[in-house]
Amino acid sequence: MLIRRQYRPLWFIITSLALLAIFLIYWLYTVWTELYGSVYGETDYWSGEMVPYILLALALMGIIVISFVVLLRNLHREYRLGKLKNDFISSMSHELRSPITTIGIALEALSNEEIRREQPEEFLKISRLELERLNLLVDRVLRLSMFEDQEPALYPESIDMYQIVRQVLQANQLRAERMNAVITLDPEDEQVFALEGDRVHLTSVVFNLMDNALKYVLGQPRIHISLEKTGKKIILRITDNGIGIAPEFQQRVFEKFFRIPAEKSIRASGHGLGLSYVAHVIQQHGGNIRLESTPGKGSTFTVELPGGRGEK
Repeated sequence: MLIRRQYRPLWFIITSLALLAIFLIYWLYTVWTELYGSVYGETDYWSGEMVPYILLALALMGIIVISFVVLLRNLHREYRLGKLKNDFISSMSHELRSPITTIGIALEALSNEEIRREQPEEFLKISRLELERLNLLVDRVLRLSMFEDQEPALYPESIDMYQIVRQVLQANQLRAERMNAVITLDPEDEQVFALEGDRVHLTSVVFNLMDNALKYVLGQPRIHISLEKTGKKIILRITDNGIGIAPEFQQRVFEKFFRIPAEKSIRASGHGLGLSYVAHVIQQHGGNIRLESTPGKGSTFTVELPGGRGEK
């Protein structure tokens, strides 16, 4: 059996320890034979002078056993991380392909002379928003901030969460139309939900939640988005009619690399970083995120953010 290059050092160490263990066992067997002979008067080795050697051999055997356990655990961890890395690269390629596909559809629509005359600005805006998202994905890969224990860098400014939600809806317009999705926004009339935060990362937060609502559904997607002010907090809720999340997984969905086993049934691509990233960004903004879900009926993600500081 061929051993992968990254695992060869560990297997070399394990093999060396195994050979050392065989040598020590043979040594112990020899010592025990001599002691057994001394008990019956064949030799005079049982005078206490062999006791230190026996204790040393037993100590070395204990160290070898512990080393074996530690090395096997490290080997399993290396294998798991390698698999996660490969899954991440594979699924991230799908994530990068999504905005590229949307931009391609928008450009194809603009090639139609009638559409180009009637609504060119709308498709150009969709392309611009998708390019911004593509830039964020590339930046996330380059920095690998989710692999390292580093927090995403924030650049706070005065922003309006209502406008961010509208931008995300516009960016997903073509995709929603292809899926025949029904998306409602409350309030329908434009209002100001001002706060101090990072525009790019909060846009990515809303996009991740919207992407999950469109992705993990078996039938026609129905999504309701609401924004409200409660005291000094701004509350964003995104409710869908998707496959839902079982109670035992509802806390783990915010862990890095965790993916729900049921996701495979609908062949949805993902790398297990989306909701972890969302939770990190929300916490950095001084907010929190909650999940309410019923398997087979849908989920509701509730995001609370401190508001008011961005108001003029």
